[in-house]
Amino acid sequence: MQRPMQRLCVRYSLALMLIFQLAVLSAPQARAFEVRAHIAACELAWQLAQPQTRQWLKDTLRDSPFKRFNAACPWPDKARDESRFKDTGPWHYVNVDENAVKVSEQDCSRKGCVLTAIEAMKQRLLQASSPSPSTLTSTPTPTSAQTGAEISGLNRQYRTDELEPWQALLFFSHFVTDLHQPLHVSYADDRGGNRAKIKFNGEWTNLHRLWDGELLGMYSVSQLINDWQQHPVSDDRLQGTTAEWATESLLLTRRIYLDYQQRKNKQQKEIGDQYQAMLAPALEQRLQLAGSRLAAELDAIATQVTARAQAD
Repeated sequence: MQRPMQRLCVRYSLALMLIFQLAVLSAPQARAFEVRAHIAACELAWQLAQPQTRQWLKDTLRDSPFKRFNAACPWPDKARDESRFKDTGPWHYVNVDENAVKVSEQDCSRKGCVLTAIEAMKQRLLQASSPSPSTLTSTPTPTSAQTGAEISGLNRQYRTDELEPWQALLFFSHFVTDLHQPLHVSYADDRGGNRAKIKFNGEWTNLHRLWDGELLGMYSVSQLINDWQQHPVSDDRLQGTTAEWATESLLLTRRIYLDYQQRKNKQQKEIGDQYQAMLAPALEQRLQLAGSRLAAELDAIATQVTARAQAD
């Protein structure tokens, strides 16, 4: 006979698997793997988060259409199809120069990028109790040759204080994961690998879709979470800036493109089990880092927000 705690764990595991399956099956096919990756990273963040952080997440999502944090994390991909959020597309990635080996906010376009979006959403969450304007693009100080109107014309500013806290939370969490997927730190001329065609296990795809999750195959999200929890990320890997995390992704992107170019030169653009065995662990590690770092970031934000609320 099972003990009460064992029965509870079994019921929780079954419920979690059902949520994962429903989220994946209800998503458009082209984005199904991407959806699953975001769910996995956010579920890991939830599991690693402190109890007060989980409560803050629940409170923040109370006004949203979502009941669970993990199932809500793919929302920003769907939101950019809405007219209100049509300008959020560039926030999911950052493009760099072909020879770049390091990423900084200087690589962001005037429309913003994943680096500036993460910081803006973080500030929105920290200011939730007393919102003040925050922007995704930096406006230079006017000179005698520039007027504010001219600068405004060059830099379209998106006021993040107009976002609901739950929306800022989901944008923030989604972008942290995007930052860790290598083809989201890539090159404009190739649209982040979308133009790099390759045949994977007999089916044509492209590098971007491949590294958004196809490379992992039909994996079990719950099993992936269990593996990550048994082999946690060391505390020192949780440190760093978003630019440093983006640079990690860029270095992997360079490795991916070097392999792709070599295959292209040899007219060998078909990959399979050998490629998957060699590089899928790198993608799994990026997702684990995303979820682990997201947990640490959410803990820090929740601590500040909770302290401010108690002080008030």
